[in-house]
Amino acid sequence: MTEPNTFTASLPATDRAEYGRKALARMSRSAHALFETGEVRPDPIDVIERQSTTRVPELVPIRYGRALTGFAQSYAEQYERDFEALTAASRSGRITAESL
Repeated sequence: MTEPNTFTASLPATDRAEYGRKALARMSRSAHALFETGEVRPDPIDVIERQSTTRVPELVPIRYGRALTGFAQSYAEQYERDFEALTAASRSGRITAESL
C-alpha cells in the first residue's frame, strides 16, 4: 500500500474506490508480473560494487549495513501502516474475512 497522492487523497472514499477499479481495468495486478527492465538498465549490484571502488574500503561494509537497515526499517513501517489500516477496516465492518 502506498501513500495516497494529493489527487486521490482529495477524493471521497467512493470516488477513490471507483478510481481504483478503473485502474485495475487498465492493468490488472497480475499484469505487473510481466514487467521487464530495458536492456540499457544497469544491474544494481554492479552499480554498488563500482561505487564501492571509490570509497574507503573499511567503510564499505558500514555503507551496506546502513542501506539494508534503512530498507528494513522502511519495510517494517509500511507493513505496520498496512496492518493498522486492515485492522481498522475489519473492525469497522468495511471488510470481512469472507471478502478477502
